[in-house]
Amino acid sequence: MSAWPWTPDLVRKELTDYLDVAMTMPDSPTACPPWTVTDLTAHLVATFRRYRMLLARSRSGDFTKPFEPEELSRWNLASVAEYSGDSFAELPEEVDGFIAEATNPMEMMANQRGPIPVALQLVFGLNELVLHHHDVVPYRPERTVLEPLLDMWQRRYAPLPEEPDPWHRILLASGRNV
Repeated sequence: MSAWPWTPDLVRKELTDYLDVAMTMPDSPTACPPWTVTDLTAHLVATFRRYRMLLARSRSGDFTKPFEPEELSRWNLASVAEYSGDSFAELPEEVDGFIAEATNPMEMMANQRGPIPVALQLVFGLNELVLHHHDVVPYRPERTVLEPLLDMWQRRYAPLPEEPDPWHRILLASGRNV
């Protein structure tokens, strides 16, 4: 398997694009009921905070899974329920913090699926920002963003639904409607 693309600039751009929309409608419902846009943003804060914690823990030699893959939904719900703070202010801090700490694309870090390269974790973060942007308002990322996402989806979650539009393939594979 070839190396994963290095996407910090794409993550920063998608963070900005997400916040530009999300901050204008904090109490609006999302495609992730019962979450509002504020709740969805809190989920993203907790997700990137987990990435940072796992990277730090991995650097100490501990690659223990934070939870089993099938427990991800429960972890997400609990994280949002326990969250207190300003998610719109904290999300850029957590994303920028992870990007600043994630300097070596090939460095291995803990993940619920087992150790993965930091570059793949960054693509997972890009995926979170893009899909949840779509959960707030219908959204279509640029081709430069779609390429690493489609590559990740094909390599990690194949087979993808048969669909000529790569964005629709990702949406369908993630359980969303097109």
